[in-house]
Amino acid sequence: MKLKKESHFVFEGLFCYPVAEGMIIMKFTSISPANIDELCIAFESCLSRHDIAFKYVDMVEDSGIISFIFCNDPKEARSVELEGSRFIGLETDYIAKEILEPILPRLKEYAKNKTNRFE
Repeated sequence: MKLKKESHFVFEGLFCYPVAEGMIIMKFTSISPANIDELCIAFESCLSRHDIAFKYVDMVEDSGIISFIFCNDPKEARSVELEGSRFIGLETDYIAKEILEPILPRLKEYAKNKTNRFE
């Protein structure tokens, strides 16, 4: 399907544009609550594609540091901290892939152990 005209949709500095039917690319253009939410969704999607699930997932930003928080038991939460400004101009899915893929085996084991422990 050909797109007649490329459009840009802006949500608090997060650029979204259609690439193909049913596909939207989102680029991280600033650090804002909306961007953090979109990045968290990209992280959750990346985990989901690799059959990794946690009962609680969140992402917060404090002074330019983004923390991706995940756990099955809130008392034993873990986080991955990231310098937010180095992601400006990159696609949210790309950011998630670059951060999570190197640690997927450990995340999978952590999710498995914690899930089994609380069932």
